[in-house]
Amino acid sequence: MHMHTDDMYGYVWRGFIQPWLPEAAEQNATLARALSTSAGICAAGGYDVFADGVLGPWLLEFWREAAQVHGVGLYYVVLMPDEETAVTRATTRTNSGAMKDADVARRMWRTFQAHALPDGHVLDTSTQDPDETVARVLNGLAEGRFRLG
Repeated sequence: MHMHTDDMYGYVWRGFIQPWLPEAAEQNATLARALSTSAGICAAGGYDVFADGVLGPWLLEFWREAAQVHGVGLYYVVLMPDEETAVTRATTRTNSGAMKDADVARRMWRTFQAHALPDGHVLDTSTQDPDETVARVLNGLAEGRFRLG
């Protein structure tokens, strides 16, 4: 099951705050709780759930709690190219509604760099095409490399 987290942000009509702004912290926490709870329910129901989006370590507490409540495993992979590659990829996105602002992409990249990321859970994808990245992620999952305790 592919859970595209940006979709949840698109459901908010009234009172929406761009998620990269500091004043969006409460909104982001609420949506992270909703996403993680939904993912936990689906995983407990037998689905392999892939949550695709900006899931910073500052939101992991919600995902850990949902995994524990629903008795499911939790895996965390951060795809982290170098800064220029991240900005280029963000600004050349073609999907409708995608965030394409270079300044925002830089800010988010730097925010991830400023937080402690779990050892062994970060993949440098700077020189990889999507197929190579998928292969590395699947290999790491099969090895149990990205499982959070």
